[in-house]
Amino acid sequence: MPFNVGHRAGRIIEVTIEGQVSLSEVRLFHTLLQAVLGRITEEHGLAVSWADLRRADAFPPDVAAQILALLIQDNPRLERCAYIVGGNENVAFVAQLEQLVVEAASTRGWHPTRQTFRDPLAGAAWLKETLSEPLERARIDALAAG
Repeated sequence: MPFNVGHRAGRIIEVTIEGQVSLSEVRLFHTLLQAVLGRITEEHGLAVSWADLRRADAFPPDVAAQILALLIQDNPRLERCAYIVGGNENVAFVAQLEQLVVEAASTRGWHPTRQTFRDPLAGAAWLKETLSEPLERARIDALAAG
């Protein structure tokens, strides 16, 4: 499977996507994400997401449309989401993801809930601005270290 959705600490959702993702895989991803997001928001309130997309490929148009719908649907339950794209040589994918992030953010009046980062440490620092629990901060540091 080209993706992973996990939860190891506090309010943090961990997402990894590698390679090409099909429409059926996005639907499965959405189901898994909703389950994890539901548990986190029920217990902790707004979630914070780390999405490692350094090895992802550009989405076909139907997949991109489904992902945008997913992003918009999840906006109210996320405080922040950092998309890590550093090292991804697929310029088309990075541009596509940045456009999806802008479109999803526009549904919140341009509130910067989601941002892309080429530097994992910068993404970690941005997420840590909202994290006060030592376990959460340590987990973000571990994710950024790779």
